[in-house]
Parts: sequence; structure tokens; C-alpha cells
Amino acid sequence: MPVTDSLEADVVQRLRHDAHATLGRDHAALIRAAAANARAFVDDAEQYVAKVVGDVQQRFHDEFVETTWPRCPRHRQHPLWHHGGAWVCEQDGIAVARLGELTGSGTEPTE
Repeated sequence: MPVTDSLEADVVQRLRHDAHATLGRDHAALIRAAAANARAFVDDAEQYVAKVVGDVQQRFHDEFVETTWPRCPRHRQHPLWHHGGAWVCEQDGIAVARLGELTGSGTEPTE
């Protein structure tokens, strides 16, 4: 399936929710830039979602926004990783939440 404008908008919205819910602030510009940039490199929908999520997570780690984002709620010492549409604890293989469904300190971001 190709990458569409609606897929890009959906991934941005879900990542904005997860970032805001867990970090308490919106990172819309960073997330939108990662989503737009990924379209230049990936034309498969599943690979696109994985790239956008991975790129945003890497930036949050590299730029010290939060080096364990999103923090595993089960163990608190490591991040969750995105696999198959879900945030997964790789220590025990448990899916904690679907992309766009993390909960935490913030509230739903608005435009």
C-alpha cells in the first residue's frame, strides 16, 4: 500500500498524542518534519510508519528530549519500541499500547 496524505496525517496525529501524553508537551513541528521527510525515502505504508516512529524516537533520544522515550511503564529504566503498530517492552515482549494510545502526564494535543 502506498503512502498517502491521510496516512501521513494519521501517523502525525498518533505520534503527537503519544509524545504529549508522555512528555506533557507537544512536539508537532518535529513530528511533522519527520513524517514529511520520510516520504522522500519510503513508499510502502508499513515501512513508512516504522520509519517515522523510529526517526522521531531517535531524535527524542539524541536531542535529550527524553532518552528513554517512551519510557516502559513496567520497568521504568528503558524505552518501549514500536513493532507492528504497538509500543512493546522488549524485555518481556509485552505490547503496552497501540501507537497513539499511550497515557501519561499530558493531555490530548490540539491544533
